Amino acid sequence: CEPHARASGCGARARTNATRTAAPRPAAYAKTPGPDHTHSNWTAVRMSIALLLKTSPQRILTGPWLLLDNDGSFNRFFDWVPRYLRVGPWKPWAGLFLSGLVFSLAYFVPNLHFPFSPSQPFSRWWWLHTACAAWTGFIAFRGLRQNPAPYLVSYTGVSWLLLTTRTACAVLAASLGDTLVVGTSAALVAECLRFPAAVGATVTFVVWNLVLAPIIYVMFTKSPKRQRAFVNFNFSFQLVNLHLCNLPLAYLSLAAGGKASGARGFTHADLWCGFLVATVYSAFYILVLDRVGVHLYPIFSPRAHFSLLGYMSLIGVYFGAFHLWNMFLPIAE
Repeated sequence: CEPHARASGCGARARTNATRTAAPRPAAYAKTPGPDHTHSNWTAVRMSIALLLKTSPQRILTGPWLLLDNDGSFNRFFDWVPRYLRVGPWKPWAGLFLSGLVFSLAYFVPNLHFPFSPSQPFSRWWWLHTACAAWTGFIAFRGLRQNPAPYLVSYTGVSWLLLTTRTACAVLAASLGDTLVVGTSAALVAECLRFPAAVGATVTFVVWNLVLAPIIYVMFTKSPKRQRAFVNFNFSFQLVNLHLCNLPLAYLSLAAGGKASGARGFTHADLWCGFLVATVYSAFYILVLDRVGVHLYPIFSPRAHFSLLGYMSLIGVYFGAFHLWNMFLPIAE
């Protein structure tokens, strides 16, 4: 169109074409808030949670899979994920795999009776465990205060909270002993979370530092400015703790000091607890985060065949971490 004609015929045709091609919005969808840089990420999360709470249980169970009208990208934060991984039907094996995992956990429920020999109160190892619990608690409090969302929905954040909870319960159980219900309950929680805390720290440390961080630096930060920004982000105080200090802290909490500190080898009951926590997180990821358009780990999308490799690799990593920790735990069975 010529400049003098843009305000008349061409503009009318453009509006007509836009009207023809605009897809109607399904009435069943709840509208998700668009990108708004005046709000924090956590504000956006709370806005979407408020929308979900207004959604009827019937629609959640029988309505469309996507609960928000966002094309599978929460607040447009995940537009970088290919659309075929965000929307569309699952591959047939995905539901069978997850159902089989749940059935296996239900069939192989072990006796959750763990040998618990805590460190002596006010001993050297008790003070180290107390310091570990205080430090992990401080980092968790600091992160939750700044932006709770990553700690509540990401594998890294959940793993850190598991380590914090496990260490704090171990210190509480050692301090109270088995004469009070609170002490015995804290001991059970500490032992049930022993392997989940260990494998969570191991997976986070290895995957981020040896796989994801190098890939992001080489492939997605082409300019020197982006590289410096990523390095500053990766070596910030909070992320150094979450990605680098998590494994040494897990070792201090679980293994350092041997039997004098309450360390013990992992059993099949510990492995079962690890897979139980992983299954609960997977269910939360697939049944909640996926339905509101949060895709933190696209490799595990049930809409792609390659995600089967991701699922099988994750199971292999859990078995590998189980045997690796048992090799290096400094105790004599």
